Amino acid sequence: SIGDQVITTSGGVRGINELFQYDIGSVPEVFDQTVLTNSETTKLYLLLVQCDQACFVAHTSQIASVMQSFTVRGS
Repeated sequence: SIGDQVITTSGGVRGINELFQYDIGSVPEVFDQTVLTNSETTKLYLLLVQCDQACFVAHTSQIASVMQSFTVRGS
């Protein structure tokens, strides 16, 4: 695990974002994952971005922008 962050919104949506790395074969792979649930905990939402370490470093700002834009609307 590289890091994680708890997510809560005023609408009751909550979850976690976790950044982690695995060595798969000879190339390290980086995963940025956000999992959210609605306020009733009846629905689960998942966004996962994965690429090799060099790709992740080269595109960190674009990946962060996509991950931060992940929103849940409705119930």
